[in-house]
Amino acid sequence: MHVPATPGFSGGVLGDPASSPQSAGGLIESLRPSWSLVAFPGGPGMALSIDLPVIPAAVRAICAAHIPDYRTLRHLSAYACAAKKFIAITDGSGPGSCGAVLIRNKRQVALWRLEEVGENDFR
Repeated sequence: MHVPATPGFSGGVLGDPASSPQSAGGLIESLRPSWSLVAFPGGPGMALSIDLPVIPAAVRAICAAHIPDYRTLRHLSAYACAAKKFIAITDGSGPGSCGAVLIRNKRQVALWRLEEVGENDFR
């Protein structure tokens, strides 16, 4: 999604389907053994295949210093190399932002920049 008219960033886009919806708080949720979920206000949201006891300062710095887009997701994936599986997403709301999804399974990485995905790709 690319929503340039949205006045600000909308927040995390990942969550635990077993929990009631709530705004992203930049906190860690343990989803099940060895999976952690982190969603920042303003984005992005990440799921990692490791138990993450605290959010590293470098991760907070990456999210604070960048408009959430595909470059942010690449930085986070590189930093989170200890996780064998990694999913990150940003929805594209807010000025200068464009949605993206990055999925990594060990060394195999798939990145979708939503500005490059055509409407017909979903039919």
